[in-house]
Amino acid sequence: MISIKKILSMSICSLVALNSVVFGAEGNFGASIELLSAITVTENTAMDFGKIMIGSELGTITIGVDGAISGTGGYVGISADSTLATQAIMDITGSANESVSLALENASITLTGTGIALGETLTLGTFVLNPTGTTTLSETGTAAINIGGTVSFAAGQKAGPYAGTNTLIVNYN
Repeated sequence: MISIKKILSMSICSLVALNSVVFGAEGNFGASIELLSAITVTENTAMDFGKIMIGSELGTITIGVDGAISGTGGYVGISADSTLATQAIMDITGSANESVSLALENASITLTGTGIALGETLTLGTFVLNPTGTTTLSETGTAAINIGGTVSFAAGQKAGPYAGTNTLIVNYN
């Protein structure tokens, strides 16, 4: 015969087993990853103001994102070579149809004189990007960024060649 102790013991064990099934649960979770191509940024065209004549006053010369050039102050005029003036054009490659952010490393840069202008400097700043802030790479994973800016010169600035660099920073959003 089965004693009451055994029945009670079996009942308690059944309840404990039943409770662990009733209060437990399991579920699945998914996992995924999308790998993006590394971004490359390449100079297509350097910003070039061409050959500019300046007067004896301080002033500025601006090149727009469309390559249009203008000046103020001591700016006298542009030589016949001004048709060579162009905005900077940077080519970006990465993953197709992805959004990227655009920024310049420096808000302004120093252009340093060489040759007869050795030791002289100019400031290039007020940069404008087109497109600005963000852009979406094409279906082939490319984009072109146009960059314009303004160079400031002092009264009686020494003639000669000046050059400098800035960096376009591109990141996936």
